[in-house]
Amino acid sequence: RNANQSLGSGGNTSYDLPRRGIGLHFVPVHVKWTKDAIKSRLWKSYVEDVMERGGEVDDIELQEEDFPITWTPDSEVLQ
Repeated sequence: RNANQSLGSGGNTSYDLPRRGIGLHFVPVHVKWTKDAIKSRLWKSYVEDVMERGGEVDDIELQEEDFPITWTPDSEVLQ
């Protein structure tokens, strides 16, 4: 899958167990934040300090410790 595709799963069929899940998102290395990130519980912490100071969110670099680069065009392709 690439960043332009999504995958869904069926609903929780259990009556007494909570649903558990994990989500992984692969995005292009040049991706930029938007002001909408402030509305998200997940992404807000990455942009709120800059927005509170009046800065531009599209100037924020993704932190590689949280958003590791997993592939580059120069990466060796595993067969």
